[in-house]
Amino acid sequence: MSSSDKTNPPSNSCYHCGSFILPGDSYELVLGGEVRKFCCAGCMAVAQTIHGEGLEVFYARRAQSSDKPAAYLASNEIPESLAPYDDPSLLGRYTRPSGEEGNLETTLRLEKIRCAACVWLCEQHLRRIPGVKDVQINYVSQKVKAEFAPEQTSLARLLFEVERIGYEAWPFEPSLSIEKSKKERRQLLTRLGVAMLGMMQVMMYAWPSYVGNSDITVEYDLLLGWTSWVLTVPVMVYSAGPIFQAAWRSVMSFRQTHMLGMDVPIALALALAFSAGTINLFMGSGEGYFDSITMFVAFILA
Repeated sequence: MSSSDKTNPPSNSCYHCGSFILPGDSYELVLGGEVRKFCCAGCMAVAQTIHGEGLEVFYARRAQSSDKPAAYLASNEIPESLAPYDDPSLLGRYTRPSGEEGNLETTLRLEKIRCAACVWLCEQHLRRIPGVKDVQINYVSQKVKAEFAPEQTSLARLLFEVERIGYEAWPFEPSLSIEKSKKERRQLLTRLGVAMLGMMQVMMYAWPSYVGNSDITVEYDLLLGWTSWVLTVPVMVYSAGPIFQAAWRSVMSFRQTHMLGMDVPIALALALAFSAGTINLFMGSGEGYFDSITMFVAFILA
């Protein structure tokens, strides 16, 4: 199956939202050199905006990242797994009154948000839902604050619409957020511990090069160099892993955002220093830079 087959919905489904197109309700527009069909003028306008902003890769990403069946995403019916969120007892737990018009406000936790383009797409899609009054997404905390009219839409509908565009959402609960924060903090401390341990050991092995004119033999110096390399690898892979991941996401989203994050130059510097140190180690001459690498990663995580 070609990539275009994966991104294009069936001929009787909306190109943007995947809804079934009723006879006589089809809207057509040429996008990306192909005739696309839509269920309404709203979907057509949003898709035109997405292509106009150079964000058409969203449709390919949505098809690749979602683990939901195509029929699930194309259906307009709320699945049974989300139906309990419309139960009055749960609705009162996850929503609160907003304003004097009987509207409700809810806070959702988002997953798979990677860049500013993701935030823009989610906001635009949710604002199109009838009954949604306001949507605000915080990229840093990955939380959505939405206000909606309960007589026109529902909490389950909001969650389902987020899934339909390739992301995941669920009602925000402080207790779960605290538990997740604790888990993230443990991971950070573990990464910092690995980096600090590697830094201390590598700097100890690099001590002969600091003092200079030592009586150390070439063979022993080479052994210390390779030992430092072995200790630096887990620091680069595990401790600095999130830095490289964030840098890669920033590079991949550059076409949409036209911005590069601070992780990019940091990751580039680490990669160049490690590559240069490895090459020098193979050649048996020059600096190793492994002490600088481990110290830099440890200071960043601290």
